[in-house]
Parts: sequence; structure tokens; C-alpha cells
Amino acid sequence: SLDGRLQVSHRKGLPHVIYCRLWRWPDLQSHHELRAVELCEYAFHTKKDEVCVNPYHYQRVETPENTNFPAGMEPQSNYIPDLQAGDPAFWCSISYYELNQRVGETFHASQPSLTVDGFTDPSNSERFCLGLLSNVNRNACRRGVRLYYIGGEVFAECLSCNLKIFNNQEFAALLAQSVNQGFEAVYQLTRMCTIRMSFVKGWGAEYRRQTVTSTPCWIELHLNGPLQWLDKVLTQMGSPSIRCSSVS
Repeated sequence: SLDGRLQVSHRKGLPHVIYCRLWRWPDLQSHHELRAVELCEYAFHTKKDEVCVNPYHYQRVETPENTNFPAGMEPQSNYIPDLQAGDPAFWCSISYYELNQRVGETFHASQPSLTVDGFTDPSNSERFCLGLLSNVNRNACRRGVRLYYIGGEVFAECLSCNLKIFNNQEFAALLAQSVNQGFEAVYQLTRMCTIRMSFVKGWGAEYRRQTVTSTPCWIELHLNGPLQWLDKVLTQMGSPSIRCSSVS
């Protein structure tokens, strides 16, 4: 727009804030929570015509003070903070999509048990109702899914099954191995912290729909705790071996 902001799903925001929220801090609210690193020549506060949107050229103003090594994991050349230290207020953030279009605002889950369904009751801390959103596919996800966050594990429950979809201890073991393989190996673990679920329609190699963005209605979960932990590790590891710039 003319004021320099980007519009995503009918919501405007500053470009560098949007990129930082997408790649590093899903709970980021405004540019006041960000501080640019010294080496960035086109940081937002410089007020230049071009603005750097590299999320690794910015830091959060507030960071947890106390960090420890996980039990059984010895510190080596890179720092590994405790998985349980500084847990975020919301254990996950959920966005709803229809095909490749995001619909509505992101829902932030604070309760260990959460229902996501297609009904029209007002949403609360334990329920994300998609039926209130202006869309045409909400009936397809009427029964929805129930999510549980118990002891560092994430479960998804539907009518036919109950699946464990994330385990903190397994993630910690993979992270310990990846640290010795370098920055890029650790960064690849961010994929484990994003979970996509389609209602009714399947997708993949054995389906007519090859990608989730081809399904009529689906949700994307960002697990904020593991993402926060990864961010701490990547920050301590320094720069990647492959040079990263504002246009990379």
C-alpha cells in the first residue's frame, strides 16, 4: 500500500514484522517488539526507501533470562537452551485456509485441550469455531478435530483415530544431533514445528490432490515452544555457512 505496509488476508502490516512473524515469532504483535542488528544497513528504523525484511536481521526486545542445558545433553561448541525454559503463553497458533487462501485471524491456543470445528458458536480459549468466518467450505469441517497438549506431546483426536503428532523428547534428540551438523541442519527442524491438517479431503502422492493447498479447508499449526527453542539455538550458532541477505 501507499503507506509501505503489506496486506495479508485483509490485514495490513509492516513487511519486516510479517516476515519475522512468519519465520521466527508467530506471536509477534508489532514492530515495537523488534530491534535490528547493527550490521543491517536497511533496517526499519533507518527510514530508508528500501526496508530489510530478513527475519535474522532483527531481534526480539524481550528474551527469557534463564536458560539451562537439557538433562543428559552436554554443551559443546554451540549453546543448547532448556526446552522447558521460557514457555510461551500460547503453546500453538492456528491459521485456517481454504485452498491457498487464508481466512480470518490466527487463533492462539493457551489451554491444553482445544476443539477446532465448523460450528458457529463464539470462539473461546478452548474452542476455535470456523463457522463464524465468511467462507463457503465451512460445512466440510463441521465435526472438526480436538487437539491436546500433554506433557510436551501433541495429540490430534477425530472420530476415527487418536494420533500423536509431536513429541518434545524426540524433537530434543534430533536437535542435539543436528547441532553438530551445522546451522542449516538445525534450521530444517522448523518444518517439524509446523503441522497441516485437512478436513475431509486427503492430499499427497497417493491422492488426486498433491498438495494441502488443493484441499477445500485445512488448518496450519505453529508449535510456539519448539519454534522458540530453535530460535534460541540458531541465534547462539551465529550465521549460516550459506550467506543470507535481504534478497535471498
